[in-house]
Amino acid sequence: MNIYRQFCRCWLACLLLLGFQFHAGSATLFQWSFDGPPGGTLSSSADSVSGVVVTKFNDATLSAGATNTIQYGPPNPWYNHNGTSADFQNTVGVNDPGVGLFAKDTGVNCPFDLSTQSSLTIEAFVYPYDIRQSVIIRKYGSGGSGFYYIDMRTDRRFGFRLKSASQDFTDQLECNDLPYTSNQWYHVALVWDGSAVTFYVNDVQSHDLGTDHLTAIPFSGPIADSNYGLGIGTIVRGNSSPPANSGQFFFGRIDEIRISDAALSPGQFLINQATGTADHLAMGQQPGSATAGQSISPPITVQVLDQSGNLTVSTTSVTVAVGNNPCGGTLSGTLTVPAVAGVATFSDLSIDIPGNCYTLTVSATGLTGTNSSAFNITTAARTWQSGLDLYYTDGTNTMPYRLYLPQNYSAATNYPLVLFLNGAGSAGTNNTAQVSQHVAGLIARTYSDYPAILVAPQSTSTIWWMPPDNSLTFGVLAEVRRNYAVDERRIYLTGLSNGGTGAGLYAYGYPTLFAAVSPMSCGIGFTPDNITANEPFTQIPTWLFHGSADTVLSVDYSRNYYMLVAGLTNIVFTQTNYGYPTAISGPIRYTEFTGLGHDIWELIYGATNTDFYDWMFSQTRPPSTFTFVTESANSGAFVFGGSNNVPFATGYLLTSTNLQIPASQWQCIATNWCDVNGSLMFTNDLDPNANQRFYILKLP
Repeated sequence: MNIYRQFCRCWLACLLLLGFQFHAGSATLFQWSFDGPPGGTLSSSADSVSGVVVTKFNDATLSAGATNTIQYGPPNPWYNHNGTSADFQNTVGVNDPGVGLFAKDTGVNCPFDLSTQSSLTIEAFVYPYDIRQSVIIRKYGSGGSGFYYIDMRTDRRFGFRLKSASQDFTDQLECNDLPYTSNQWYHVALVWDGSAVTFYVNDVQSHDLGTDHLTAIPFSGPIADSNYGLGIGTIVRGNSSPPANSGQFFFGRIDEIRISDAALSPGQFLINQATGTADHLAMGQQPGSATAGQSISPPITVQVLDQSGNLTVSTTSVTVAVGNNPCGGTLSGTLTVPAVAGVATFSDLSIDIPGNCYTLTVSATGLTGTNSSAFNITTAARTWQSGLDLYYTDGTNTMPYRLYLPQNYSAATNYPLVLFLNGAGSAGTNNTAQVSQHVAGLIARTYSDYPAILVAPQSTSTIWWMPPDNSLTFGVLAEVRRNYAVDERRIYLTGLSNGGTGAGLYAYGYPTLFAAVSPMSCGIGFTPDNITANEPFTQIPTWLFHGSADTVLSVDYSRNYYMLVAGLTNIVFTQTNYGYPTAISGPIRYTEFTGLGHDIWELIYGATNTDFYDWMFSQTRPPSTFTFVTESANSGAFVFGGSNNVPFATGYLLTSTNLQIPASQWQCIATNWCDVNGSLMFTNDLDPNANQRFYILKLP
């Protein structure tokens, strides 16, 4: 065997003369690189120095049909980046049984017993997929036999051990201060200089080893001979082929296991022998198209390369910024991150404005930067599930409602509000039926094309205009107006079928509240007297829609509605919308879907044609006025009721007068104003169940 050892040393010396680089005063005894066709199956691998072959085996207790295998996986980023690694595809969370690599012991003083060594270094790269008790490399023995190993523990610590005939470490000898986690590459190194053992993780020496918290563990050696086989990615308790007793199977990637015949310094570790000095940046994972405001996925990566284009182990900080900016978008997220093993990963980047052909620029101090390829930012598709699931209660009854905020909502901006009323078939309390059909177009349009707050209460009965739904609906509206930034002069009302009827009746009851109303397939039986008695109602911008063949609610309802408000006795269609005739008279218009039945609303809400949205969002309610004579008020003051201690100056309109007066002219004078019989003298038209507050307006 001494002749064999001399031959190996002479052969290594020849390699050195031929240009192979070894570290002064040391030689590599074994090095398994696990290089092969990416994605191919690894069945065996010979080390590059002595030719010792490790062979894949399945544990004898592995169930039939198990998919456990070892493949040639991705390379580690620190060394031989053009190579591959051994990818141990064992079962998640189960370290026994499994598949591992094994080399049979050849007898006394087998080369990988390491029993003739007076110093050594064992190092490897590992990428664990989970936290488990598992072996990286282990030569085991029984009784007085020696052994060595590096493994991983369930407490996220690396463990190691050497054993001579007279000295042994305990199984609890761990690296306490340099823990590991899953899904990350690590370089580990056990160094024995003949008198003590030290341990390194990612080129950093541990100073907290074992239960005594030592920097170095005394060990004079030598490692005792063992007649058990060598395991990589497993412990082998015997020497049969395949092993009859194995366990602690590794789950993840192992690469470049090297055993050297000397105590190497950190500068001689493989982790420091791979690449040159950082020189420039290159894109790894290019940015892909993403939705506005959402994280760009998969995460963008930037590589720090040397002059030869090799990946370095640099930890320099890399910064990303918008390059080409077609629409003035803002890049958000963590814009500067340190590279890890030469790779900077940006996992939370987003751009807020849709546009095509955005690019990113990346830079780092002292390095040549680069640009990304072009990518697009698209408009977010909004579904009914994205609405806020909210509930309003008046203390006795509760009404569910969905609230949809526009893209990039800001409390500093006042937004139009659209109140949508569902049909009778969507009534209930689940807070889904009223928006899970029919109104996808309305939900999408109010998100970005026409930014608005969309409110969709769910009728708890089938009659919007009767208690409790009528008061609950306006309670919902009041709550939203109080909690969100609403443009009080751009509140719009629309509904379909039974909700279309509710929309028309709410507009009739509160004609100065809404900027526009659009009942669809409604069933309102207005009379001439109704219209004559409510002149403000006739001034509301209104667009009626109905199918001429509607058998649920007759088209006559919408025809009469139009003619009564317009003061006409017949309908003259003067233009076309959505391919169907439209009549217009003053602020009211009517589109009749010739030959169609009841369900016509999706042709409007979901159409690519935007006539309806253009019309609705162009409407603004004129400022309301309230006129009274000073002499009629008490001592130059006029008392008016409010609700929830919120004055009119906030834009929270509490009565049908829609009175708005500067806050400086209001003064709260009472919280419970009653007449001599104990009844409240003042009520709140829109929210009669709200707590009463009273304000006094100081007149000039």
